[in-house]
Amino acid sequence: MSPKEFIVKSKAEDTLKELQHYFENKAFIVSDVLSKDGKLQYADLVQEGGTLWGFALIGYIYILEEMGIRFYSMAGTSAGAINTMLLAVAGKADDKKHPQILEHILNVRLTDFLDGSPIQSILAKLVSRKGFINNFVYITRWIIMLFLAFAISAFLINMIIPHVALRPLNLVSLILLVIIISIFLSILIKLKDFIGKGYGPIRGAKFHEWLKDSIEKHHIHNDPKNNNIKNLADFNDHFSHHLDLKMRQNDLNKVPPNGSDRMITIITCEISSKRKITFPKMWDMFWDKPEHVHPADLVRASMSIPFFFKFYELTLPQDKISAWKNHIQWNNKYLPNTVRFVDGGAISNFPLNVFQNPNYPEPRMPTFGVRLSSNDGNDEISKLNSILDYIKTLVSMIRGYYDKDFELNNPAFILGVKYINLEGHNSLNFFMSEDEKMKIFKKGADSAAVFLKDFDWVVYKRERINDIENKKKISFNPNGLNDQAKIKSLIENISSDSEKQEIHKLFKNEYKD
Repeated sequence: MSPKEFIVKSKAEDTLKELQHYFENKAFIVSDVLSKDGKLQYADLVQEGGTLWGFALIGYIYILEEMGIRFYSMAGTSAGAINTMLLAVAGKADDKKHPQILEHILNVRLTDFLDGSPIQSILAKLVSRKGFINNFVYITRWIIMLFLAFAISAFLINMIIPHVALRPLNLVSLILLVIIISIFLSILIKLKDFIGKGYGPIRGAKFHEWLKDSIEKHHIHNDPKNNNIKNLADFNDHFSHHLDLKMRQNDLNKVPPNGSDRMITIITCEISSKRKITFPKMWDMFWDKPEHVHPADLVRASMSIPFFFKFYELTLPQDKISAWKNHIQWNNKYLPNTVRFVDGGAISNFPLNVFQNPNYPEPRMPTFGVRLSSNDGNDEISKLNSILDYIKTLVSMIRGYYDKDFELNNPAFILGVKYINLEGHNSLNFFMSEDEKMKIFKKGADSAAVFLKDFDWVVYKRERINDIENKKKISFNPNGLNDQAKIKSLIENISSDSEKQEIHKLFKNEYKD
């Protein structure tokens, strides 16, 4: 199926037409950074991970691109990293990228990515079925309870009523106990083997190959030889070229970015060192030359879902101490012999913080964020009815709070973020039909349309400035306990008139002379 046919059948085109009609008589302003002809507006983009929910990310981008929005810097984790990389390599910065991304993803069978051994692949296929984990845990729990109940009952009956005819029950109970213990020991042995081979049944080699091939179909922009992108050096030549941009208003204090400082950030987690790693910035911690690194390697490191995909493993050159100290303040004279990368979503699935730039209190362009969820992004009250609920809630809290902490301290950034509600769709369903892919794509497109109708660039800029001012206020009321009289007294004791005036501005709503 062609990208055009896919979009039409998904009915996302109808969403676009309705959105264009909505803005026919309204100004559509989302940024102060424009293309030279003024037709395109630029924004930074952050994409959350979510495996096959990534079709929704493409739908979201489809709407933004068709509305004349292009992406300056980009960041993502896992599925967000895949989409980020494909956006970065596909054509020029001002091109529409979604047709090329759809071309790549629609021409591969998702089941080809399940490339473990036959038994491991079957396990992965079962896990990818909707509700499998919950059903498996429920059934297994009852089977074990019935086995134990029967074994204990048979043993007690034989003890209470010692009769020759009942002795077979004792034998049966013994056999059942042996079976249960054998199953338990077998699970432990398999778990040890499972861990030793990479924490997941799926090798990820097929995905890695597919992404390499997809990237290498694209050429280095402005390269006289029209060479393909085959390594990180090629990628840098392609991505960091000059962009001819302008500001919406001729303000001497606001200079448009030129393209050389465009940034791409892919988040992963290196478990040997217990560190969050950002690629390509930290590439020299693990490789000798950028020519030795394929851009697909960075994404492969980011998408290794724990206990599903095998981690991405590299043998580490032992002359990397200085790079490790420089990037992660490594405090050990030894390095691990091998490094193992798992899904960056384990610690930061939505790296919104990477685009906070203190040099621009009033942003030149917005940071747009796309989140994938089974709800509309509303806070949920966790139900702790079992130990499994407790563990799931604890893991969810830990893996999400790194990003949540940034949002709590910089609430204005949330104005650029939209949740896509994908309730009812399994993110690990590698068997999804074309119809389900279209539905997920359409939900992404619909969410983008709602977001653009609600987004107010003037309010966004104002609230970003307010975030900075609110942080200054905290120094006068760090514990949140000072009343207005106390704040007034603190201000009056400042000797510098200029500083006092600045503080008056901060507290103009809370404190009046």
